[in-house]
Amino acid sequence: MRTTNGILFSSLIAAACIRADAQVFVPVDTPAELTPTGEFLVTREVNLTSGVADGPPGRAKFELGFSTSESAGPGLHDSLTATLTSLSDTPIAVIATIDLSGITLAPTTPGGLAVNAGGITLTPVVARFASVPGATFSVAYSIDLAIPAGLDGSSLKLIVDFIDVGDPGGSKGSLFVPASVAVPEVESWWLMGALPAWACWGRRRKSQAPTRS
Repeated sequence: MRTTNGILFSSLIAAACIRADAQVFVPVDTPAELTPTGEFLVTREVNLTSGVADGPPGRAKFELGFSTSESAGPGLHDSLTATLTSLSDTPIAVIATIDLSGITLAPTTPGGLAVNAGGITLTPVVARFASVPGATFSVAYSIDLAIPAGLDGSSLKLIVDFIDVGDPGGSKGSLFVPASVAVPEVESWWLMGALPAWACWGRRRKSQAPTRS
């Protein structure tokens, strides 16, 4: 099982390393991999501002995937951490951390916003990328939650941090944010034309109706 110290370590690193100059932006509706680069930390960021990402107002929805060929044992392991924050990088709410032992929802993070783990809907999904060779553990989840108090959907982003501790065994993470589903323009034009037609048909039908003597 993962130790409390391991959970705290990953969430603290994620919180401390939120810097605009260290992030790579990912468009919505675009699956992205986070793979080892020789650096300790690899970060990806997605704008979740209302109207951009899928989901009703006041909620955030995204997918996380993690695969590793590490072996269980003491010490730190590679991990993937998802954090919600504003476009100005403060305040922060750590939503989930995944590593070899599984997923931890709403890990306690000093200085971070409180997140209700019971309010997070976690659904297993098919991974959008292949597992690492010789994988010992691979998971992918859809995560749906109410935006934590202290954050606002009008200024919201998701930051995903992949931590590579450099031990034997490879790992990688993935993220995906579904785009907001907009009504196709053709449907709007059809509706604009259909309403006058319906009104004319109703008037014509009324004028042709037989009168009572």
